Amino acid sequence: MEGDTNVKCRVAVVGSGMAGLVTAYLLNQDPEHRYNVEVFEIGEQLSLDSSSLSVPNPETGNTDRIDLPMRAFSGGFYNNLKAMYDFLGVNVATCPHEALLEFPAHDLIDYKKKTNGDQHYTVYGGVNQVQRKLSQGLQIRKSARVVSVEPQAQGTRVCWESTLDNLRSDTSEAIFDRVILAVPPNVVQAIFKPLRYEMSQIPTISVQSVVHSDETTIGRLSGTDILHSLSTKTLRKGSDAQIIYLRTFAEDEPQTESIHVQPSGLLVTTCPVSVIDPTKTTQCSTFTRVLRTPQSRQIITDVFNRTSSGPQVHQEKSKPQWRNGDEGVWLVGGWCWDGMVLLEGCIISSMIVADAFGVEIPWKCYL
Repeated sequence: MEGDTNVKCRVAVVGSGMAGLVTAYLLNQDPEHRYNVEVFEIGEQLSLDSSSLSVPNPETGNTDRIDLPMRAFSGGFYNNLKAMYDFLGVNVATCPHEALLEFPAHDLIDYKKKTNGDQHYTVYGGVNQVQRKLSQGLQIRKSARVVSVEPQAQGTRVCWESTLDNLRSDTSEAIFDRVILAVPPNVVQAIFKPLRYEMSQIPTISVQSVVHSDETTIGRLSGTDILHSLSTKTLRKGSDAQIIYLRTFAEDEPQTESIHVQPSGLLVTTCPVSVIDPTKTTQCSTFTRVLRTPQSRQIITDVFNRTSSGPQVHQEKSKPQWRNGDEGVWLVGGWCWDGMVLLEGCIISSMIVADAFGVEIPWKCYL
């Protein structure tokens, strides 16, 4: 309709991970076409799939996709994620949960109890299939580092700088009617002053994942070569199961690393403690993970105006509480709900924002 873009609500989405793309997708698919959405991404690629890679599989002769971080999920805990995948037509492979994790005896975890025996899934072809469907038709500004989000009397000013030219520090800016921050708490703290104190109280940590072929990092268990054991080989060839070894080092500060065996034979070590031969390293990636404390849980509960199922924690600083959506700014992400920091939180927080914007959620599930 002629002149339609002049009356649309202009929305900025900062971040192109799962939460950012799902939110942008829902608003962009609004049947009433009320929103003009622009996604800001600091890198040259959308971040949902930016660390994943394709590798040859010598066993099959095909090319396998390694998702970083790993994107396997269980049906019972990820109901909204599964519902979205079904709606988008994303093909998933089922993994028998009995075979999903294989632990050395001294690292055994009651994984079945935690997942209640639900079916597990991985995305055929990798999470880039999801990214492609969610980003189709979106207006995306890549290589743009957002440096500040400032509420104004009319709208919100978003300031950003290009990451392509390190010699220049020119800043661009634009006014948006609404802004959605799909970034970790430490980034929110840096760019959005009204939440600077609250976000400083939510701990984050940098987690490293290394793709490599150094089999010595797994080692031997009770004289058995666990990587090349008959049971492991049979499992890898006979199903879509994903095998993960966990190793805990109980020293002054106990640390646990996970080693994910890929169908191609490559290994993905997350939070590496073992020394990995650099000549056998294919790729290193670093991710920000949000941690839970009683205080941070209370802050998130207050910001999202929900009733916590946990004990109340005394707030150190007394001031008017900022709530999600105040001043036209919203938060989404895996950490933006009262649950484990996982992809399900990304979907639920995005659905909540879409619902607040009056946009129908096309997949049938619950908030």
